[in-house]
Amino acid sequence: MDYLLLNLATLEREVFSVIYLDTQHRVIAYREEFQDTINASNVYPREIVKRALELNAAAVIIAHNHPCGLPDPSQADI
Repeated sequence: MDYLLLNLATLEREVFSVIYLDTQHRVIAYREEFQDTINASNVYPREIVKRALELNAAAVIIAHNHPCGLPDPSQADI
């Protein structure tokens, strides 16, 4: 969580990021997969699955920031 906070907290645009993990839940890669506007990020699950298969990932952790600073999920997040 600290890693994500450090990477996402100061960004001015909304970013959807993914941490790809191996079978032992060790980090294979961290990618900021989608970047959009100051208050929205379009996410395409197919692209995440495709990248996970390319990296031979066994699990993923997904996260995105709210540039406005509010931690509560928006209606779109829900």
